[in-house]
Amino acid sequence: MNAWRATGGGLLAALVLASCAGGGSGCASKPSEPDADPPIVEANLPAGTVQGPLVVEGDTLFQGAGVALTTVVAPADGPVLVVPAGVQVILRDLKLQGADRQHTVVSLGSLIVERVEVSGGRAAFRIEAGDATFSQLFVHDAEAALRLIAGEATVTDAMAERVSSAAYFVAGGTLTGLRLRAREAEYGLLTRPDGRVELDDLDVRNVTQAGVGLVGGAGTLKNVVLEGPMPAGGVVANDLLVPALIEDLRVSNVAGVGVQVLRGETTLRRVTIQTVAGDSVGDLGMGLFFHGAGVTLEDVAVRQAHGGGLQMIGTSGSADGLALEDNGSHGIEAWGASTLGVAGASLQRNAGLGILAREGSSLTVSDGDLRTNTAGAAMAECATSAEVRLSSGVLAEDPLGTCVSRY
Repeated sequence: MNAWRATGGGLLAALVLASCAGGGSGCASKPSEPDADPPIVEANLPAGTVQGPLVVEGDTLFQGAGVALTTVVAPADGPVLVVPAGVQVILRDLKLQGADRQHTVVSLGSLIVERVEVSGGRAAFRIEAGDATFSQLFVHDAEAALRLIAGEATVTDAMAERVSSAAYFVAGGTLTGLRLRAREAEYGLLTRPDGRVELDDLDVRNVTQAGVGLVGGAGTLKNVVLEGPMPAGGVVANDLLVPALIEDLRVSNVAGVGVQVLRGETTLRRVTIQTVAGDSVGDLGMGLFFHGAGVTLEDVAVRQAHGGGLQMIGTSGSADGLALEDNGSHGIEAWGASTLGVAGASLQRNAGLGILAREGSSLTVSDGDLRTNTAGAAMAECATSAEVRLSSGVLAEDPLGTCVSRY
């Protein structure tokens, strides 16, 4: 099998047999001085199609002639490149063509990717250990753009199209960065237990499942746009091991739920959810759904959600600046002894009540407007000791519902 093997210490690359590792002249490495770090080997890949794999024996730069000019094709039975532990590899200005059922690049060392396009294969980049940095990356028609097993990955300006997920955490690992885009994927981002994310500027549109799935792993997401269709919801978070922070989130045209948290601590800050339909059988359709969670809501708005603005079960939290308007059911519906303190609420023009408290739930609103809801301002189940307390400054039509009091 032919392979590209980086050799020497200057701008040199040779097309040689992989078996030349035994000592051909094209495989000889420039000896380094004792106790000195060996220089990085620079391998210039020509314009045209280059047959992989790319073979490295030390720190290496693979420099292409341009993304539209140099294409490295994977062998049928393996990746284009494997980065060993303790080795740094730079890929720059080229395209990688993956093979069916094979990962395109597998890294256990240090990987730097600059101005690279990847198509085909399973994961474009499988990070098993070490660190990886991606800048101006475009991945399409692959199973995943980034698959993290462990290690750390940083992205700056990456786009994924027609993939299962832009980033997928198999186990652990940390993903940080700026500007990650996903189009026509199953998920924009999917974490697993022990995975951590710290992303600023995430944009996911037109996916077949959920925009963001946080399963066990969590972290911080800032400046997020999730635009449907998304039949399984915008953000779906389950069993969070560490608190999640989501800031400046805009969700629109999704189905099922705008943001869901099942068990875990979450802060939502400056969030707008617009137009949430029911799922495939017409159920759900809530803007916000929390079950067994602890939540802090700051400047959160939900409008035109089929199943209501906010539903909570066995959840405790606080809200400051909460706008739940023009929704297809209640503004807030609380079950399972949930507790919520609300300041600055606008719960208006909802098709049900402004607030409905069930099963021993207790909600307090210190100021806001609960007028113009179809079924009235608020109501609570007296038989279960549920209650709603409204301050004297809250605007609400009389008569108030059962077990609703002023303070």
